[in-house]
Amino acid sequence: MARAYEELSGGMGRKILFRPERYHAGSLFRDVKPIIEIEQDTYVVRDLSMSGFLLVAPEGGHRFARGDKVEFRLLLGESVAHEGSATVIRMEPHGSGAKIGLQLTDGFINIPALLSLHEGCALEQLVEEGIQAEIDLVPGEYRQLCSEAVFLLRRTKEILDRNDKREKNRTSMLPGEEVTDLFEARCEKHFLASWDAIRARGNAIVQPLMSNTPVIKAIKKFTETVLTPELTIAPSYKRAYEKPLGYPGDFELMKYFYSGKRHGDTTYVRLLHHLVNIHPFSMSVPSRMREVKEAIRQTVATTKVKDRPVRIANLGAGPAREVREYLRTCKPEQPVHFSLIDQDEKALAYAYSQALPYKMAAGDHVVVECKFASFGQLLKNPELLKEMAGQDLVYSAGLFDYLPTGIAQNLVRALYSCLNPGGTLIVGNLKAPTDGIWSAEFVCDWSMIYRTKEDMEELVAGVSSDYDVRPEPTGYTYLLSIKKPQ
Repeated sequence: MARAYEELSGGMGRKILFRPERYHAGSLFRDVKPIIEIEQDTYVVRDLSMSGFLLVAPEGGHRFARGDKVEFRLLLGESVAHEGSATVIRMEPHGSGAKIGLQLTDGFINIPALLSLHEGCALEQLVEEGIQAEIDLVPGEYRQLCSEAVFLLRRTKEILDRNDKREKNRTSMLPGEEVTDLFEARCEKHFLASWDAIRARGNAIVQPLMSNTPVIKAIKKFTETVLTPELTIAPSYKRAYEKPLGYPGDFELMKYFYSGKRHGDTTYVRLLHHLVNIHPFSMSVPSRMREVKEAIRQTVATTKVKDRPVRIANLGAGPAREVREYLRTCKPEQPVHFSLIDQDEKALAYAYSQALPYKMAAGDHVVVECKFASFGQLLKNPELLKEMAGQDLVYSAGLFDYLPTGIAQNLVRALYSCLNPGGTLIVGNLKAPTDGIWSAEFVCDWSMIYRTKEDMEELVAGVSSDYDVRPEPTGYTYLLSIKKPQ
């Protein structure tokens, strides 16, 4: 129903100020990466809008100060996409280099025109380099692997689709459902064994090549062109690959992992959906959730306070299944205050709706508060960090899979500073080495950072010596637990 003009509302708070939409350069320009040229120096474009850019400069690769005026050229391949003037409006450390924010002082960036130019540059690059040259970078054994994978998938689809059709036409005079169930179970058993062998071969081929950027890039392109479309007919593969909320591993995908249910219109599609649910990384999600739930139980049971609630915060909360499960199965004997923090408002809405019935049953004893904020805002905004102070347990089970070491270390320090004396910080991260990288990185274009035990210990360097690193029961995720002294 249409609303009257007086019923319409604009933005609230900071949203009342209109800002041109920003685009992540890596997502927008997948084939030809844009760069900015300033006085013969080149800079990587991290993101852009109609009115400016965020650049990444390497160590010692810049000589700017905030307020400087610069002349620049925006390049896509050999093509000059835009020339103009800009002001440096932002400077901040980034790893060993810096992030540089530029705001245009004349003209604007025509995003649709830039995308058209990108497509032209990509086609021209493809013609010049030749498709065969791209294929030649892919090892022969890997091409053979993808060929066998496609054959296995299509042959299995043919068999299961034929059985579905027979089932649909079956009359009551034919054998009962138990015969069909037995057939499908036998077919699935053979398929899963064959797929596990393919997955193991894929991991074995790509692991030694991970430092060879041109070859890895070619393998990814080959996989996403030849094999991925065979799998994205299943809801889980489709969501993992397409990332409709703009980031990998969103809360809807986590819901698939928690439920374990098969989704799809046919037996074959349901089988493919099941493949993602039983991937080692997927199975580690509910496993680490149970570990965190136990940490919540122990924290509430052992924290003895009289004048305040036990305070627990989750950064990168997603569906926050552990909060629901704790409230469903445990009856806290003292007040508990949960703070769920996430950059996805839809994830927070879902998490709150799942916890609400159990929160209501507990009455005023339990508070579940949701904060719509990112870890970046937490690091940059002292007020947000101040609001988080006084926690007895802080945890982040999956966020660190995506954070480079420098940022991860800064975040560990920030979260540790929010703990009460005697409080605990728990950080989860996928374990290295791993045999799960091929399915995630190459089939689903799902890039993550895997860490060894030594890498996990590096995150806590200079923060505390009272810590423990251990894998959760599946063995695919490390849990770093840091205790703050009393």
